[in-house]
Amino acid sequence: MAKYAMPELEILPIHEKCNGCLKADDLTCSIYANPSAQWRFGFCPMATHLIAIAPSTETKRKRRPGQQKQLKRKASGKNYGRK
Repeated sequence: MAKYAMPELEILPIHEKCNGCLKADDLTCSIYANPSAQWRFGFCPMATHLIAIAPSTETKRKRRPGQQKQLKRKASGKNYGRK
């Protein structure tokens, strides 16, 4: 017997949200031994029947510090010796 033997995993039935997934064979998952554990956080990372929605990218455009200073000067109306 090997020094570090892996214990046998108990393969549990699929979660109700797994219905329609291509990785689900009959009543078991071909990827995970405990499919219910993958749905704890709201989604399964290997689910093939769900469409991933990317987070919105409508955030402010990042500006360099030099650009921020220029905008401040422009807004305040001060010239600081520049024309």
